[in-house]
Amino acid sequence: MYRFQMVLLLTASLVVTGCGAAGAEGESAAAAPQATAQPSRCRQPRRVVVGIDFSGSYQLAREGLDQVATLVEHAACPGDEWFLRAIEENSYYPPAALRTVRFPALPLRPSERPELHLRRQYLRDLQQWQVRAKAFATARAQQAQDIRALNAAPARATDIYGFLAKAGELLVNTPQGTVPVVVMATDLVDTAGRDSAFDLQGAVVLVLAFEAEDPTVSVRDFWQDRLRRANASTVHFRDVTERSFDVLDALALGVSP
Repeated sequence: MYRFQMVLLLTASLVVTGCGAAGAEGESAAAAPQATAQPSRCRQPRRVVVGIDFSGSYQLAREGLDQVATLVEHAACPGDEWFLRAIEENSYYPPAALRTVRFPALPLRPSERPELHLRRQYLRDLQQWQVRAKAFATARAQQAQDIRALNAAPARATDIYGFLAKAGELLVNTPQGTVPVVVMATDLVDTAGRDSAFDLQGAVVLVLAFEAEDPTVSVRDFWQDRLRRANASTVHFRDVTERSFDVLDALALGVSP
């Protein structure tokens, strides 16, 4: 087991939105309001399982963390659940869990009505909505900062299959109307050798900070096929030199660019 050092600063911003205290695995949970709707850029909430490769053979963990943090900054939506895990020698087991973040859903934004006698109530409702929307934006920015602060000692092996098996389990009960997503920052070179069946439940897969060690070996093609056979809906690879968030990522994650 490795000691993960990170800043846990979800305080006042999530208190406004009704978040509870951190759980046993660093969970930040919140009770969502009854009426829910996403801002115009967010089409649907997502359940996102993120894996950061901390194995010694992967030299881009810091770049991967930055790309994941940027993804959160630009693409996290109200109602999202994000499960952050380490890809290490035993990626399936509980010590690989870094933290779970649940962004509370926003209530419906009030629609202005022409009737004068409803104007005062509309202004009150709008003010309350703006407070919650601002708290969400603050919480999202804080989470991105916390992700960039993650640190871990290098793992002795890379257990890609263990991470994917756990990701499939976390996605199996994805609520209707919620999009399943898997994000990995890794070179996809498995050295643990625990190849096993896994089911990604129709998830969109983003592989960030990807850089194949040997250009003569088609790592990308192998995993593209393997992930699609495991019921990934689409698979996207992002090189470490590419922008960490662009229109492709926005469309893949169901966010209007």
